[in-house]
Amino acid sequence: MERGLAIDIELAAREFLEEMRERGFLWTKEEMVGVNPLPTLERVLELMKEEGIENWRGVLETRHERGTRRVKG
Repeated sequence: MERGLAIDIELAAREFLEEMRERGFLWTKEEMVGVNPLPTLERVLELMKEEGIENWRGVLETRHERGTRRVKG
């Protein structure tokens, strides 16, 4: 089951990165959050680093916001 999840994350991250490449790396945070779970955003960051893509700041900011949200209680 974990292997299947890892494959899904990899495919989703590569698809998202390709879509963003086609759009000139222009996206909104809402688009990133709405489509991509946190593990996918983390993999997108890894792929961008591996490929030397410099437009990573927006993905990192979104990942950080999603990973550090606090629940009001």
